[in-house]
Parts: sequence; C-alpha cells; structure tokens
Amino acid sequence: GYGIGRDIRKAASSKGVTVVDVSRDEEYLVDNAILTALGPVGRILTEESTAPAGLKIGVIGYGRIGARLVHILMYLGASVVVFTSKSNLRSDICMLGVRGVDSLSLESDEKREILSELDILINTAPCELIGKESAEILKGTRLIELASGNNFPEGMYYERFASVPQEMYPRSAGQALAKAIIRMLGGG
Repeated sequence: GYGIGRDIRKAASSKGVTVVDVSRDEEYLVDNAILTALGPVGRILTEESTAPAGLKIGVIGYGRIGARLVHILMYLGASVVVFTSKSNLRSDICMLGVRGVDSLSLESDEKREILSELDILINTAPCELIGKESAEILKGTRLIELASGNNFPEGMYYERFASVPQEMYPRSAGQALAKAIIRMLGGG
C-alpha cells in the first residue's frame, strides 16, 4: 500500500501480516517523483507551440517532484522561476541560476509581475498558494496541478495531472513499485 496509517500497520503486524508501505521507501519516492515530473514535461513538449527554451515556467514547490521538474525544464532550456516558502531552498535554487521566490506572499506587486510573465505555472505543493487576486493576472497562463487537493482558487481553469506515473508511464511505474516491494521485503 501507500500511506498506510500506523494503527493499521500495527494491527496487521500483530496478526502476522507483512505490511509493505512504499511511501516509507525513499528510493521509490524518488523514482515516482521523476516519473511525475516527466508527465507535464512530456505534455509541454507535445502540446505547446513553443519549444521549452522559449517558455517562462513557474514551479510552485521544490520538494521531490518540484526539484526534478526544475532540473528537467532547465536542461530543456526553459526559463524557470521557483516559488517556495523555504528560504534555504531559495538559496540553493539561486545557486543553480534559477530565480527563487517566497511563495507565502504571492500577492505582492513583485510577485504579481513575475506571475504575469509566466507562460506556464505548475503546482507541486499540496496547498493553496495562489489567491483569487491572481486569477486575472494568470488568465493567459497554462496552469497545471500535480499536487493532491484543490490548490488553485475556485473558478480558475487548470489542468489536473493525477496519477501521472500510472497514467502516462504504467510500465515504468509498475517496475518502480515492484522494485520497492522487493526491497522492502528484503529481496534486494
């Protein structure tokens, strides 16, 4: 399973059931993040009329998925802006040559200007960081939701890419899952 609660794991173990929770396997989480990051990149490459090198793309969040997404987009030549609340990550991002912006105050004038310049905005953070005030600014921007939950304000049109690994890359997703299960069962 994935994200199995502590009580369920404990109850199952007490009955002799082996519990494998891949959300506790870092290697699987990284493999899944890479596949998830490839999803919107694949769609951008096939659906946009402009090559990535001609696009300005914002990424909200710089966790497992966001970090991989940023690196792939940079490799393709896109101009990338990362929105994260973590100042230490913004410093790391700047070392890569990417602009890091404090995501907790996206409604300031500076951030409105940054948002208005984006061609695409991809959310990887499972929380609402874009307010209704930005709806007008982002009107011509392609909005992509990778995180769970409804993180864009009501009334904003966005594309939800749910279950990217399983939907877009089922064989790779299955292989990553199988490797994690085998690893967690002590098989390698």
